[in-house]
Amino acid sequence: MAGKYIVNIINGGKIRTLSFSGGFAAACLIALVVFISGAMFLTYDYISVKKSDLQLLKVQKDLERKKELIESQRNRLHYFAEEINSIRDNLVKLDKLEEKIRIIADLGKKNDNRDDNGIFGIGGIMPEPIDSRIGLDNSHSSLVREMTENSDLLKNVSDVKIESMEELLGSLEAKRSMLASTPAIRPAKGWITSPFGYRDSPFTGKKEFHEGYDIANRKGTSIIAPADGIVSFVGKRGLLGNAVLIDHGHGIITKYGHLDEALVKAGQKVKRGHQIAKMGNSGRSTGPHLHYVIYVNGRPVNPEKYILD
Repeated sequence: MAGKYIVNIINGGKIRTLSFSGGFAAACLIALVVFISGAMFLTYDYISVKKSDLQLLKVQKDLERKKELIESQRNRLHYFAEEINSIRDNLVKLDKLEEKIRIIADLGKKNDNRDDNGIFGIGGIMPEPIDSRIGLDNSHSSLVREMTENSDLLKNVSDVKIESMEELLGSLEAKRSMLASTPAIRPAKGWITSPFGYRDSPFTGKKEFHEGYDIANRKGTSIIAPADGIVSFVGKRGLLGNAVLIDHGHGIITKYGHLDEALVKAGQKVKRGHQIAKMGNSGRSTGPHLHYVIYVNGRPVNPEKYILD
């Protein structure tokens, strides 16, 4: 049988006596234990929730960083796609420019597998532009694959274009050399006293073919080379008196007669505009003048066609 418990409490100078049974005390003790246990559980649960919140916050921050990284990668992919398209466009412009240069220089077209639009490439097709606006969420791998394929194709196309441009440069160099060696300016100032073609001879009065171009002026007038070349002859040449011949290459030779004085030597290189002699009256001549002849592949041609100034 449970006993009684007596507790004296002093309150305001008075003693109060409380009595309660052992069962009540046991119940209070049990309640206290349950309360303490519950408090401990709640405290543990609170701490666990806080830890979970901290971990969730860390995960959220990691996700944000990864999202920013992914967005940065997307922007870079879009940028590189635009750069690839820009390279493609520049190659197309370069191809059209080359075609214009070939037409202007009369070099003919380069046989490099062109299609009807003049676009060239491996198999005759330039890669199509990349659609850089494609969302990467659904087609990330396909965009990267297309960029890789286009990069490889454009590298091959650029290699072909380099070879083509080197060939064009060689052709232009040859063309430039030919243009520089083609008579294009008047060799001396003065008056045309006898053009190219048939005329009455001033000595016999009979018809004769005049293969040159006579330019009259004062004795000592400067005579210049109408194109680049190498002096092949300097000296007396029959009725022409003092004469100079210049070999310009490409089958072109120019001859200058009735000179007062030659200012060059055989074997000397001359440039267009270089003074080569002084006008005179040597040989069979009716007065100071230059007898100017142009030979193309051994045949005399009308010098008027080669005077552009």
